[in-house]
Amino acid sequence: MATSHLIEIGCKKIAHISGPLDCNLYQDRLKGFYNAMKIADLPVRKEWLFYQELTKENARIALKQIFEGPEVPDGLVADNDTTAIAALKFAKEMGLKVPQDLKIVGYSNDPRSEIITPSITTIEQYPEKMGEKIVEVLMARLLHKNMSPTEISAPTIMPVQLIRRLST
Repeated sequence: MATSHLIEIGCKKIAHISGPLDCNLYQDRLKGFYNAMKIADLPVRKEWLFYQELTKENARIALKQIFEGPEVPDGLVADNDTTAIAALKFAKEMGLKVPQDLKIVGYSNDPRSEIITPSITTIEQYPEKMGEKIVEVLMARLLHKNMSPTEISAPTIMPVQLIRRLST
């Protein structure tokens, strides 16, 4: 969703800073990135892909590497809002204008993403609904100990939503 949004608004050179790939969440987000790039027939630049703990310090290291080359991205997908906010600060330090020079999409709808300037476009993942579903499944498992997990609850895909703000 994040990558598709950047493509829809004109980005052709998109970087992606993801979390560690031993987590299925980040594996799925990376697959989404690759799928959107493939559908749009855009190249994926391996030197603009990072898989790391999503901290502001790691974001800075990745961003320095991304922007040191002769060609730079016009869009960035950050797999959390901390990384997106670090990217916004980095862009300002580099003299880049967001969203004119670099469009940024984060993930999680952290309250900070709405109050900084420019505000960060992000993906809302509805953690409260996710928590409710987890409790529901756990309670069902406790009440029906003899049943298999698939008999109790089918796998659930939680909805997400793009929250468009000024960084795109």
